[in-house]
Amino acid sequence: MPAARAPVCVRAQLLNYDPVANAAAIVKAGSSARFTVLTPQLIRMEWDPTGTFEDRATVAFVNRNLTVPAFSQSVSNNVLTIQTSFVKLTYQIGQPFSSSSLSVIGTNSSSSFKSWNPSMPNTGNLLGTIRSLDEEDVISLNCTVVANVTVHDESLHCAWGLISRDGWVVVDDSQNYALDQNDWWAGPNQDQVDWYLFAHGGRALRLHAGRRQDRHGSARRRRHLVVALVQLQRP
Repeated sequence: MPAARAPVCVRAQLLNYDPVANAAAIVKAGSSARFTVLTPQLIRMEWDPTGTFEDRATVAFVNRNLTVPAFSQSVSNNVLTIQTSFVKLTYQIGQPFSSSSLSVIGTNSSSSFKSWNPSMPNTGNLLGTIRSLDEEDVISLNCTVVANVTVHDESLHCAWGLISRDGWVVVDDSQNYALDQNDWWAGPNQDQVDWYLFAHGGRALRLHAGRRQDRHGSARRRRHLVVALVQLQRP
């Protein structure tokens, strides 16, 4: 009998990615906060009292090594300021993230993003997903509304959407699991707080198409973000 074939490695089917951001994009503030400028409108914000920051991929974010956008940073009176071509972030060094210690304002007149701080509700969010429709009829996708709803003794694991009429979305990656080099579960996120601010204004995410070579050398198109370019309409 022929020898059993080894299972196909799932990792080989994924686009190449690097979860460790370019060092030039990273700004540390004291021993407990770290900011990563991923794009002019996307900033990662981490806070952990032990200063143990997460560099592994997570189930939500696998690639952080992007082209570093132009930005400036400065510290005055113990306040860190980071400014890109679209936003300005200020943070009171040494303080946990709150509306009094952390805020972001829009600085580009072409964007409808105005401001954000951790206390602001995202009332314009266009909603996301829940894990199951079992035993459910019509149900809200508003995560606040269904926070206490369970199915089969489990929460709905409701996730907010990435697009909002408010011009911004914060994705909370703090409770998501990290992945190892083989894309397998590797334990919880090490950060106490791990937020990604998408300050997209009225324009959301673009549809990206990745290219990879198959083992015969022919190029194939593969979509790796199933998100269309959307121009949000204000009511």
